[in-house]
Amino acid sequence: MEKLSHLKLVKVTGRDATTFLQGQLTNDITALKEDWHYSAYCTPKGRALAVFLVWRSNDDIFLLLEESVKESVLKRLKMYVMRSQVTFEDVDVDILGVFESEIVSSTHVELSTGQDKHTATITQDTWFLHLGGRAIAIDFKGGFQSLYSGEDEKAKNWLFFDIQECLPRVSNLSSELFIPQMLNLDLLNGISFKKGCYTGQEIIARMKYLGKLKQRMFVCKVLSDKLAIIGAKVVDDDGKVVGNVANSEASSQQANQHITAVLRVDNINNGLTVENGPRLEVSKQQPYPLEQR
Repeated sequence: MEKLSHLKLVKVTGRDATTFLQGQLTNDITALKEDWHYSAYCTPKGRALAVFLVWRSNDDIFLLLEESVKESVLKRLKMYVMRSQVTFEDVDVDILGVFESEIVSSTHVELSTGQDKHTATITQDTWFLHLGGRAIAIDFKGGFQSLYSGEDEKAKNWLFFDIQECLPRVSNLSSELFIPQMLNLDLLNGISFKKGCYTGQEIIARMKYLGKLKQRMFVCKVLSDKLAIIGAKVVDDDGKVVGNVANSEASSQQANQHITAVLRVDNINNGLTVENGPRLEVSKQQPYPLEQR
């Protein structure tokens, strides 16, 4: 169990909360039931400012996002509230990463690899967002403090698993670099193409229906011990820029380092190097199909 100090929780309340977020985020807020989903908040040019995990509890909507972009994103969202009855509130909770059945004995919540992804389990004091073999625990009463060590504040192992599973992440180092499809959000149920307009929707919809997506996020193996900085450019052997590093983290338990990188689909085999960093090799097996649905 690891403390995920890089994540923060925000509660959105008010009579107009659903309508307001429906006009700002890429996914369909009205579709949330006993589940969670990814959603992005974008600029008018369709560039992702942040990626959220979003779920609903009664009339309240909860957004889980990177701490490094929280203040700037909330400031921007609040600019558009105007006369809408919407309130954003920081929630002071412990956010933990739980692997498989670590806490079954104390909570009776099953976190086996058979658990459906994107489901949410709500107990009296703790909420679990299931990732399939893992879960994010939102601990409201501090009941799990004795079960984790505060030494690993950066939760390196958890972030390393995110990379291996090619899950989207937007920090202050990558904010505004990618449109949501480049982060594979269309493949991860993070974009609704059936709901109404939202910020950046024109660009995102045009890419699906009229354009050709040239870049996708791939899991890549790092071929040296050099660090790959998030947001850094990736170049091929001809010196041509073919993408950017989306996420980078070295695991304390894994010998092989991996990153995720958004790369030109037609140029992933032409020798890749992070600018001023390590050589890369795109993993032959990706965790899910990357073809556009």
